[in-house]
Amino acid sequence: MKKRPRDLVIIGASGHGRVALDLARSCGLPVAGFIDRGLEPGTMVDDAPVLAREPEDCADLCAGKLAWFVAVGDNAARRDLLERVAALAGGPPETLIHPSAEISPRAGLGRGVFVGPRAVVNTGAGLADGVILNTAASVDHDGMIDRCAQISPGCHLAGNVTVGAGALLGTGAAVIPGVTIGAGAVVGAGAVVVSDVPPGVVATGVPARVRRDA
Repeated sequence: MKKRPRDLVIIGASGHGRVALDLARSCGLPVAGFIDRGLEPGTMVDDAPVLAREPEDCADLCAGKLAWFVAVGDNAARRDLLERVAALAGGPPETLIHPSAEISPRAGLGRGVFVGPRAVVNTGAGLADGVILNTAASVDHDGMIDRCAQISPGCHLAGNVTVGAGALLGTGAAVIPGVTIGAGAVVGAGAVVVSDVPPGVVATGVPARVRRDA
């Protein structure tokens, strides 16, 4: 008999957390509820309860009885929570993949990754721990997305694109083959990236250029 999966607790109950709730259920994962510091325990978010304000306050999580997933959109906060909760829970986070996503069997996915509806990850591509690949976004062959980067809805990355840790690509951005986007960089919505983007800068426009006022 197949073992029943552990109930999942979702850390973060804002918009991304609610999307994660729907995605988890679409995968047949039972959800115990949320942890969110901004909400009172017992508060209902959609139809799932808030269990605790902080991970340390959730006894079942601390005892390793619950699977867990960090659904926080801010890249730095998500990175910190992944480290904190992994130590607390004694094990790694779940990865959530929507059933409509297309993942090559020759792609690699880390822990705590979110792959949204109709997203595509092609052969040889890799998504490191804590990456968000949002609705209808795509990573083509041999693309590498480093830890806790976020690829927003409708982004399209051509082959051999590298995205550094903690970088954020805004909705609908496009990146041509072979480009590197540095760690912590932000690419604006709708930008077309045709050359490398340095770490920590903001790049916007068509073609994308580094903003000097950011």
